[in-house]
Amino acid sequence: MRSYLSRRGRRGFSLPEMMVTLVLLSIVAGGIMTIVMRQQQFYRSATEVIDTRQQIRQATAVVPVDVRGVSAVGNDILEMTDSSLFVRGNIGSSIMCSHGNSGPGSNIAVPPTDLSGGKYFTTFLTKPRVNDVVLIFDDRTPGNQDDIWVPYTISQIDSTTAGCASFTDATADAARYRYIYYTSTPLSPTIIDGAPMRFARQVKYSLYRSPTDGLWWMGYRECRGDGSLCTGIQPVAGPYQSYVAGDTVNSGVSFVYKDSTGTVTTNPLNVARVVMFVRGQTQSKVALGGGKVNDFYRDYQKVIIALRNRQ
Repeated sequence: MRSYLSRRGRRGFSLPEMMVTLVLLSIVAGGIMTIVMRQQQFYRSATEVIDTRQQIRQATAVVPVDVRGVSAVGNDILEMTDSSLFVRGNIGSSIMCSHGNSGPGSNIAVPPTDLSGGKYFTTFLTKPRVNDVVLIFDDRTPGNQDDIWVPYTISQIDSTTAGCASFTDATADAARYRYIYYTSTPLSPTIIDGAPMRFARQVKYSLYRSPTDGLWWMGYRECRGDGSLCTGIQPVAGPYQSYVAGDTVNSGVSFVYKDSTGTVTTNPLNVARVVMFVRGQTQSKVALGGGKVNDFYRDYQKVIIALRNRQ
C-alpha cells in the first residue's frame, strides 16, 4: 500500500497537458517575435526617413552658399535650366593696389591677407587658383550708368613682399606676402588702382542620373574661367526623385527663376531670386505606423534664394 501511494505521488505531466503548455508557449513566443520584428522594421524605416530628410537639407544648405552671392546684373548667371544652375560663385574679395602689363595680359597686386593693425583688404573663403575668375570694377566715366564688373581669367599666381605701399605699413608689413595675379587678357584702360575686386569660381549644380547605381543625385562641377573645361561631375547630395521636365511637384530637384516683381523670367539679367525645390523619397517602402509596410516615404523642401545686386 505504501509503495503504491509513493508511485502515484511521482506522476509527471500527461500528454494533453504537455500539448497545451507547448501551444501556450508558442503563442507567447510568437507574440514576442512579432513585437521584436515590428520594432526592427520601425527602426529601419525611421532611419531611412531620417536619411531622406538629411539629404534634402544637405542640398538646400550647399547650393545657396554659391548662389546667394551671385550678381545677376553682373552676368554671374552663366546658364540656368529647370534642373541645373551654372554661376560664378564668389570665393574672395580685395582691392587692386597696383597693376601693369605682362605679356599678353596684365599683372595685378593685392594687399596681404594678414595686415598689421587688424585691417582686412583681402579676404578669401578659399584661395583662388589658376583658371578662376577675377572681376574688377570698371568705373569708366563719372556716374554709375556705365559701371560694370569686368571678368578676367587668372593665368598665373605669384607672391612678393614688395609693393602695395598705399595699403601697407612699411615696417610692420614688410615681411607679409602680397599676391600677384596674372590675367590672360589686358585690363581695360579705364580700370584704375584702388578698384574693388572679387574672385569667383565657376560652378555648376545639376540633377543627374548616376550610371553606376541608376539613382538621381545633386551633382557639382567646377569649370575654368572661359567655361571650356569642367571637372567631372561629383555627387554632393541625394539620392532624390527622378527628373521630370518642367515639373516642380514631382522632379527631384528643380529651379524656378523670378524677377523683382515675382514673375517667372528666363532672362539671367533679370533674376532677383531663385526658388529651389528638392524632393526625396526612401529607397524602400517603410513602416511607421502599426508595423505594416505602407509605401515609400516622400518629403520635400522649398528654398528661396535672394541674389545680391538684383534688378
